[in-house]
Amino acid sequence: MNQIPYIYTVRFDLLPEIEIEANQWANTSHIQDLLNMGVYSAVRYKSIKGNQEYLHIYEIPNPETLYTKVYTATR
Repeated sequence: MNQIPYIYTVRFDLLPEIEIEANQWANTSHIQDLLNMGVYSAVRYKSIKGNQEYLHIYEIPNPETLYTKVYTATR
């Protein structure tokens, strides 16, 4: 890394009927897809108390990353 990364966070809840499938997707393909397209790092957390239930933290090169065609296709 030649520059200090930006931190991008996403907080959300999942409906119980899609939680297993959504977590499997995030663990097996989504995070790797983001790393392949230029995200520096990605980590996921699940709350044991309170709202929002999930927190994803990403290190990105710059805010414009979120507006690129490759990011929107990966999203």
